[in-house]
Amino acid sequence: MADNDDVIINLQGDGELDGALRAARGRIGTTGRVMVEGADCTCQGGLSSICDHAAAAGLDVVAFDHKANRLMLAARRHLAMAA
Repeated sequence: MADNDDVIINLQGDGELDGALRAARGRIGTTGRVMVEGADCTCQGGLSSICDHAAAAGLDVVAFDHKANRLMLAARRHLAMAA
């Protein structure tokens, strides 16, 4: 796969959340994005609960659309500390 592939995840519930995020993280490389569609999501805390799961998978939330019930995630970037 190319290093800039985008992935769409249509979540149905908590049971598939961690596996789907890890799989998507592996596919997007360093510049791709993960779009989480949550219109049908029955996750316990809704889309807001995904933030912790995303961080554990090496993803950061970069955009949140309340009306469309979507999250956009990207690979976590490690920032260098100035000396």
